[in-house]
Amino acid sequence: MAVVPWINPINDERINIRYGTGTVEDITNILAEPKVLKYLNEFIWKTVKVSDAGIDILKHIMFGPNVGFVLLNMNCIFRKDNKPIPSIVLIRGDSVASLILIRNIETGELYHIKVRQFRVPCGNYIEEICAGMVDKELTRMSGAMVKEIKEETGVNITNTGSYTGNPHTQFNYLEELGFMIPSGGGCDEKIRLFWYQVSMTSVEISALNGKETGAAEENECIKVYTELFTWDNILKTHDAKAIAAAAFFAKKYPGVITVKPKFKFLVSFLFGVILLLLLFLFAILSLSNSTYPVVSILTKFVQEWSIKIFPEYLVLW
Repeated sequence: MAVVPWINPINDERINIRYGTGTVEDITNILAEPKVLKYLNEFIWKTVKVSDAGIDILKHIMFGPNVGFVLLNMNCIFRKDNKPIPSIVLIRGDSVASLILIRNIETGELYHIKVRQFRVPCGNYIEEICAGMVDKELTRMSGAMVKEIKEETGVNITNTGSYTGNPHTQFNYLEELGFMIPSGGGCDEKIRLFWYQVSMTSVEISALNGKETGAAEENECIKVYTELFTWDNILKTHDAKAIAAAAFFAKKYPGVITVKPKFKFLVSFLFGVILLLLLFLFAILSLSNSTYPVVSILTKFVQEWSIKIFPEYLVLW
């Protein structure tokens, strides 16, 4: 077993880091990885500490020359009473994700881009918004997001626009919305959420559907699709990133995300039916009491228009 002492820069505590199947060089390389250092340096050491057993590295996976994922057992205990805490953590680092919105310059309709790819951990194809890990050489989140958008959608991100605070006028500007924690019970990952809007013609929007993209060197096979930017379409992806980004967007820009058009039609239809039933009720009441002039007028109106619209249902009228 390889062991390397590590001095906690927050409180100067000495912690042994052990790797049962690794080497001292492995531990040294892992500790030099920015996402591992970030995790250890941002840990809330005031509340908990590592037990005398030290930190165990259970496994690490390399992405080419870089450290990819690291599985740790932090062996943490509460400082106040030394009670142990579940301490298995997968270090994978931060990620970025973005809503890509398209404003149809001919119709004014608002679309969003989703990508479809096979995800082995899910064992199936999934639809999601554009997302990716923050590469070691990219220190800015926005730079990582621009890279992922270009790779996954083929949309050229110029980022030459400016912030206006109005989604009807803000184009070509990558705006950060917030962040989400997708699996805090087992992973350190935080996903920074953005949105970006471009304008296209109907032909250009149609050309995106079914477009194959992805980074060949990463063996990505991705297809791009567009659909109306509605809550129904966002929710049916079952993509936590898309739902969280849309929620942040809706909070900042209320009223832009619409409900499903069919749902809006259904609401209008039901309202019309209820109104018609009320008119019929007034008409029935007027049959027994004709002293109410308003009721009589409504009755005549309902009779005339109902016979025109629903003649086959009004034989008994």
